[in-house]
Formats: sequence, C-alpha cells, structure tokens
Amino acid sequence: AEYMGYIFTDVMEKRLNVAIIGASGACGRELVLQLDKNPRFGKVRIYTRRVLDEWTKLEKKDKFEIITVPTLDGMAKWDKKQLEGFDTCFCCIGGRTKSGKDEFYKTDYTYFVEFAELAKAANVPHYSMISSKGASASAWLSYFKVKGQAEAAVKKVGVSFASIFRPGLIAVSYTHLRAHETLRYLVCRLLLEKKK
Repeated sequence: AEYMGYIFTDVMEKRLNVAIIGASGACGRELVLQLDKNPRFGKVRIYTRRVLDEWTKLEKKDKFEIITVPTLDGMAKWDKKQLEGFDTCFCCIGGRTKSGKDEFYKTDYTYFVEFAELAKAANVPHYSMISSKGASASAWLSYFKVKGQAEAAVKKVGVSFASIFRPGLIAVSYTHLRAHETLRYLVCRLLLEKKK
C-alpha cells in the first residue's frame, strides 16, 4: 500500500477513542478487527447502514458502539457533539463506479469531505481516509480523479493531522467478485506502473 499525507506524531498515553464510517467494507472490516485486538484504543463508534454478524463475535464487544443510520446523506447537518471527545476518525468507504457517476461522487467525495468537516468542527485531531493507488485530481479516469479530488478537499478542511492511505488492488473472500471492475483496475494499475 502507498501512504500519503501527514504523520500523526502526537503520542498520547491515554486510550484513543475512534469513530468510523465504512466499517462494513473490505478495509473497514479489517480495521474493526485490529481495533478489537489493540488495547491502545478505547471506545470505538461505528456509523453504519448494516450491522455485520461478525461484530457479535468481537472479543472486546463492550468497547464498540454501533449506531445504525439509514443513510450517510446530510452528514454536514449532523451535530458536531456526535464526535466530540474522539481522538481520530476513519473513513473507509469505497463506492462502485457502476453505481453511476453521481452516486460514486457522493460516496467517494462528499462523504469523505463531510465526515472530515464534522471531525474538524468537533476538534478531532486526527483523520484517516482510504483512497486508491493512482489517485490524482488530474487523472483522466473518473475513479482516480474523484479519489484525488477527495484527497485534496480533505487536506483543505484543516484537521490537525490527516492520514491518506492508497492501497492497490484489494482482494477479499467475503465479497462477491466484481469481475469487470477488477479487470479494469488491473489494466489501469499496469498502465500507471508503465508510466513510472
């Protein structure tokens, strides 16, 4: 994975409280498992549209607070108090281009930026987001362009520390195969590597 952004250098002795959107996706699921095992993290709040069965098997279930929401639309209107007292926010959402241009933009740009703005308003010092290798606001492919635009917009929000992660192709066993997307992204990655 490629890492871009600022390093969170403020070492805290206390246990960190975490808020997450996108916890039911490939990266989000793994994040939840890591937070469950790591004693460095205290309260973990998950905003989600669906509750996964695997979350009932977490070792430290008592530190997880799962809040179901019908949609993440309108996060800009959420009360900042929802994130007050949290040390870091993770945005692990990843949309699909086949859902349509507008839906993909909403998922991979609007949600990322609005969650960052909410974190900033609540004085959350650290924000992490999952982007993509090849992300660039000037990319000719819509997928990478939107990812790059989201990165730039999140940086402008002004959270004290921002971490942007750019993974390559993500393969997981518990999601159905997106054959057409996998091929498309593989070709794009090969083209990007060839340019270097």
